[in-house]
Amino acid sequence: MPLLQAIGLFSERLFAQPTPTHPPPSAHTTARLLQSLTKLLFKLKLESLAILSPQHPIEFYPLYETKDFAICIFVLKKGTTMPTHDHPGMTVFTKLISGDMHVKTFELINDSNSILKNAKCQL
Repeated sequence: MPLLQAIGLFSERLFAQPTPTHPPPSAHTTARLLQSLTKLLFKLKLESLAILSPQHPIEFYPLYETKDFAICIFVLKKGTTMPTHDHPGMTVFTKLISGDMHVKTFELINDSNSILKNAKCQL
């Protein structure tokens, strides 16, 4: 099975909303699926994606999207800074395929005075 297809299938099993005919996986199964998905992501290489050098500072390639999850690729030119942003209610798997990246992450604290400040990603 092609690698991207396998990533899509594991993601579907992990992130699709449960239905009466497809109940949510058990905690043990979820842990195994997460481990398998992580291993698959580590196998992903630049050559398998056939992506050219970026023409713009940030390029976005959607690979697969459902109402429950999306698989996409971001290509960033060297020196690009991403603006502060969040992913409410989402689980994000990040795989750096080529180059290097400096990432700062912040978690909001359950406090009415908490503010998300100074988060950025520098390539």
